[in-house]
Amino acid sequence: MKRNRFLGQDGIEPTSLVRSEMVGAIFMLTLDRPAKLNALTLDMVVSLRQLLLDVPSEARSVVIIGSGRAFCAGADLNLLSRPALNENRVFLQVLNEMLLAVRLCSVPVVAALNGLAVGGGAELAGQADFRIFGRSARIQYPDVAIGSTPATVQRLVRCVGEARARRMVLLGEWLTAEEALSCGYAHDLVDDADVMSRALALAADLALLPPMSIALTRKAIELSYQVSADVELAMTVETMALCFADGTQSRLVRDLIAGSGQPLPDSKPMTECHKSH
Repeated sequence: MKRNRFLGQDGIEPTSLVRSEMVGAIFMLTLDRPAKLNALTLDMVVSLRQLLLDVPSEARSVVIIGSGRAFCAGADLNLLSRPALNENRVFLQVLNEMLLAVRLCSVPVVAALNGLAVGGGAELAGQADFRIFGRSARIQYPDVAIGSTPATVQRLVRCVGEARARRMVLLGEWLTAEEALSCGYAHDLVDDADVMSRALALAADLALLPPMSIALTRKAIELSYQVSADVELAMTVETMALCFADGTQSRLVRDLIAGSGQPLPDSKPMTECHKSH
């Protein structure tokens, strides 16, 4: 059997329960276990992690959606009910690596919530750059109630605020689609039948943006929660310089100026401008 490069052990292969396809420049991932509300098995988690880290080179954005009436019901409870600590630890380790892979993905990720998202499913949605909610969608973190802890409390607090996050993770309160939109957790709210089309439209818009600019900006958003103001300033200068060096920004700005009729500025190098003052 093929040796899995993530777990370092044999016997865990990609699964057909996670379908992948290219839709134009969009890499679409579908959790396809509708009879179990797309509850995550170990091989599904491994597949998601691999697919998110190995996005096709022609892809410019990713959409994740669930098959049937749920986005994802979280980890399959049959896995978590096993008394073997080592087996549970392997699953939880790979689950958290998969959640990290969403944030490390080379292109923006859109989560299309076509139904409930519970536990690991809510955490999966929470890692995405954008979340599109259908009106029947809702999320819950039941981890404490089943004697566990959520994997991504910090990100939830950033999204919904400490007070609401405490109610959600400690009391297991549901967050409805309307509440998600009002508190800023959801980026858009549409009829259930329109979730897929809205997510694909957003992903298509993201796919048109300059790849380097969007990659560096996503990285800056992630690091903004972790760095001091002076480090953030230095990082901003560096990322902007990289965008200049790429040449894409100069071309787009000149196209914009040409289209608006605004005259192009003097092309004298900026270093010379500084010398003249």
